[in-house]
Amino acid sequence: MGRLVREILRVTDPRATFYAEQRNTWYDIRTKQPVVDILLFKKLRRAVGSFGLSGLDRLLSFMIVKELQLLTGIIQTIFQNKESSDMLDSFMRQLTPIDSIIAQPNRVYTNSVAKGASAWPTLSTHLMKVGQMQLLRQQIAHELTAAAKYDSKYLFYALKAFNDSFLQDIQQVYTNSSTQPNESADTMNELLYELGPLLESVGMNDVLQRVYISAQNHFLLIPLLVLYTISQVPRMITLKYLKNQMLTSGSSSSSGKRELDCSAFVIAIYTLTKQYHSDLIDDYLTCLCQFIKSHIEQAGSQKLVDFPLEAINMLDFLTMFIHYGDLPIKALEQRLPAYICDEFRTI
Repeated sequence: MGRLVREILRVTDPRATFYAEQRNTWYDIRTKQPVVDILLFKKLRRAVGSFGLSGLDRLLSFMIVKELQLLTGIIQTIFQNKESSDMLDSFMRQLTPIDSIIAQPNRVYTNSVAKGASAWPTLSTHLMKVGQMQLLRQQIAHELTAAAKYDSKYLFYALKAFNDSFLQDIQQVYTNSSTQPNESADTMNELLYELGPLLESVGMNDVLQRVYISAQNHFLLIPLLVLYTISQVPRMITLKYLKNQMLTSGSSSSSGKRELDCSAFVIAIYTLTKQYHSDLIDDYLTCLCQFIKSHIEQAGSQKLVDFPLEAINMLDFLTMFIHYGDLPIKALEQRLPAYICDEFRTI
């Protein structure tokens, strides 16, 4: 099973492939030819069965935990370094308040990104592995669900009904002021412990919402993630970028300018933020929207007609972040002026 996982990770390596969600297919970055599609997971299920595919999913889950533990350890090391912590603290002070407009965004952001450049490759190595394995787990869950509906439909719908009822009970306990949550906590924990593996075995789990580890919040985490995101977003390969590239150049010779699988990258960032307190995502989105507003404001003051490329790239990222995180679109609309969102849809 371990050899099988290593081979799947090799052929879907985000350094050499990019994932197109619309087709559930991985393409080679250089040749743009399909490498792996959804049929792989059907063939895997036929070869090792549903239990084998479920075991493959569990192995990937443990590997994600390991990568996240290594990643959070690296982040803590960055915070313990005085030079890095001073730089992040200084950068965060320049952003405060985080819903304001930065007067000289090119100077503020570019200088800070350059100062942290030594940390970005290490973070990318572990994050892209997390995003890659999350994508694979997502595809495995879809295949397990399809198989369960066809082979064991009574079991599948019984588990679905029980799960829906259980979620309603949990919601009722924590919203009803007359009920003491501690009274049923032990019973619920026991049920969750038994129900969880059954739901995962039929793919009835949202891997992108999974909390794999318990990570401790740090006040420098926001500036670190913001700077890292700003440094990597221009490297993302998106379908829009590929279409524009083929229309303008008619060849793929310039594809080396972007070599970051956007799906794996966005999912990795979202997965990392899910391991911390929920407030982290709110502040993270606000800071990135501040980045967009500041660059658009600067372009307006220079009487430029077109949206700055920095703002377009970041809006691309945030749109995917909202999509993969299953967040309401209001999360963007509340942080950005309406004209920015409307203009972006026409680009």
